[in-house]
Amino acid sequence: MQHSGTGWISRQSGNFSECGLAVHRPFLVEATPIYAFRRSDASGVSVTFSTAAVPALGMRGTRNGVATSVTRRTGIFFGWWVVGAALIIAVLGWGIGFYGPPVYLQAIQQNRGWPVALISTAVTTHFVIGAVVVANLPTLQARFGIPMTTKAGAIFLVVGILGWASATAPWQLFVATLFSGAGWAAMGAAAVNAIVSPWFVRTRPAALSMAYNGACIGGVVCSPLWVAGISVLGFPLAAAAIGIVMTIAMWFLADRLFSRTPQQMGLRPDGDARPTPVALVRSPAAQPRPGASLWRDLKFLTLSAGMALGLFAQIGLITHLFSLLVPALGAQGAAEQQAQRREHRGAQRDDDGT
Repeated sequence: MQHSGTGWISRQSGNFSECGLAVHRPFLVEATPIYAFRRSDASGVSVTFSTAAVPALGMRGTRNGVATSVTRRTGIFFGWWVVGAALIIAVLGWGIGFYGPPVYLQAIQQNRGWPVALISTAVTTHFVIGAVVVANLPTLQARFGIPMTTKAGAIFLVVGILGWASATAPWQLFVATLFSGAGWAAMGAAAVNAIVSPWFVRTRPAALSMAYNGACIGGVVCSPLWVAGISVLGFPLAAAAIGIVMTIAMWFLADRLFSRTPQQMGLRPDGDARPTPVALVRSPAAQPRPGASLWRDLKFLTLSAGMALGLFAQIGLITHLFSLLVPALGAQGAAEQQAQRREHRGAQRDDDGT
């Protein structure tokens, strides 16, 4: 039965939905119906309706009750669950798509005997494809939605890594990089930012920092895991096993968490009960640079060039360091050494506040 009190609740607070109350059956406490349910943001709500208050309010002849009390028990803001899910994406995305290629290079060179220059060119192609896709990722997410692009990214990354593992000719390896590069881009930094940002405004830096910690965790955990898996199962089976786990995880997170928005759940950013005014500071010199006009902006070009050179050095070192350490430390020792370096680098970033 739809109670007239639900309308009163809806007018008093946007956190209480008429539809949400209507679908829950009341249980009676001294002939007073009480609705009790949990909201999707982990808070609990209890609403008490009183039929005795109807005559007092001049509502004779109606069978509806009047809401007399509303109790809400706060819980964990749903946005923090999204942050945890984004951290998992970062662990898998970086662990497979960023820190994985150094291990793949050594495994392919050992199994196929192909020149290191050839395999490292495939690694370069992998990251170039990722850069092209990530530049268009906002457009893809706006058209298909974050859940769909996340699922597609996971599938592309799995197909690509299986291609790396099973390639018997160099051209097959380069075809695999098209899939792995696109999948890595859909599970990288831009994807994490797009997933987390709608849920936070005031605490967005903290939320993004927590989610991006998954990148360091991915390097620390996944590199030794790849080495152990390849040594025990072989590259193809290890790639299939890790790929299945990642696909299941991404499907679950996309359906349960990424498919929801604060607007759909009637929530405000940061879990605030009321809108919090945010002061936007914009430099008078800041001007939008849509489309191709960015490439005529000298400041943008120099900034991009600096970032490109920095990543060129970082990725080049990471890609070849593992293969250089294997003869001296063995595959597992080289993976653990790289993991320690990443953990140390992540701790330095935390100390610097970056």
